Amino acid sequence: MKVKEIIVKSLSLGVGMAVATLLIAMLCHRMSYDRCYSRPQQIYQIRTHYSQQAESYDYDNVSGAVAPGFRSYVPGVETATRWTYIWNSDKFIDEEKNVLEGSVIVADTCFFDVFDTEILAGNPKHALAQHACAMVSESFAEKLGGISQAIGKVIYNEELPNFLITVSGVFKDFPHNCSVEQDVLISMESLVKQSTDNWIGNDRYRGFVRLAEGTDPDMLAPAIRLMQEKNYPADVVQMAQTSGIDIRYFLTPLTRMYISIPQVKNAMIIIIVVAILLVLISLMNYVLMSVSALVNRSKEMGVRKCYGAE
Repeated sequence: MKVKEIIVKSLSLGVGMAVATLLIAMLCHRMSYDRCYSRPQQIYQIRTHYSQQAESYDYDNVSGAVAPGFRSYVPGVETATRWTYIWNSDKFIDEEKNVLEGSVIVADTCFFDVFDTEILAGNPKHALAQHACAMVSESFAEKLGGISQAIGKVIYNEELPNFLITVSGVFKDFPHNCSVEQDVLISMESLVKQSTDNWIGNDRYRGFVRLAEGTDPDMLAPAIRLMQEKNYPADVVQMAQTSGIDIRYFLTPLTRMYISIPQVKNAMIIIIVVAILLVLISLMNYVLMSVSALVNRSKEMGVRKCYGAE
């Protein structure tokens, strides 16, 4: 009887605590999102605030020249990078007509200065500065026969068979809890200058900066505004003033971007509530079983005393 009670108590408390611990681990995993880089607290995403009369909203994309502009014009910015999507398909074909799957973006030469990871082969600065060259992840390189064998291989995406891409380097895969999880990074030089060098419109790029130690991002607003005034075309400025349009850029910590998504935030709240309830229910169940056992024990002792037990 005692063994049975011990087993029931252990299972009641153990299962509840185990599930609660698993939920807390899930919560910690979400909280660690985008902390895999060096000095992650100094990485910020460039976001855009658009307003026109009574209408205003924020969004993540910027024009092609904005991120390099931050590096050139805004003090306190160590480096900046930008990337953009290019194809909807993630299927590539190599020289032997093998079909390889891998997510793809277009990135500039400063990409690994912000999103640092181990470079296993090649020089990313050189590779991402050449037309139709690419850096690929270690897992993608394995599909091409290995890290050494992947260098120099020619691949193309099924959406654009005539655009041949030369693999010029390999980087270690980024972990799953980060914003950048792509397999193929095509050089920004592969795009036309009208897209990469424009200051207004064509806002298809994601821009990121790494600030110097001790830099307060809230103090950079005047420098950012001055950068816009220096580089926006005069006709665009005049049209914006006539239409009442205002475009401003601001910085958001990268480590808060994922957990600020409404769906993620709601899921984290649910996980916390469920974990707390599980712990409380397990403890309450253990206490109630212990009290019940004491009552049964007292009855047993009463019966024994009736038969002369001391």
